[in-house]
Amino acid sequence: AEYLVKKGMPFREAHSVTGKIVTYCIDRSTSLTELDLDELQRFSPLIRKDVFHVLQVETSVNGKKSYGGTSKNLVRGRIKKIKNGK
Repeated sequence: AEYLVKKGMPFREAHSVTGKIVTYCIDRSTSLTELDLDELQRFSPLIRKDVFHVLQVETSVNGKKSYGGTSKNLVRGRIKKIKNGK
């Protein structure tokens, strides 16, 4: 959904599109990363080749950079603080 919002789609619509893609995957016992571009574009013309970079686990994890996020740098920083008793 975040990907589609960054492409200009309203969040509510992006959430709906994402839900339809997830349902499609469940119905076919497949994962998002197994879908090809043509399949994904059936749900929205805003989806382009760059979506595959976004769907990588590492990209998703490292994209969460706000307080409490999952990026490597934030997690490492928090571990360091914990080890230092903070």
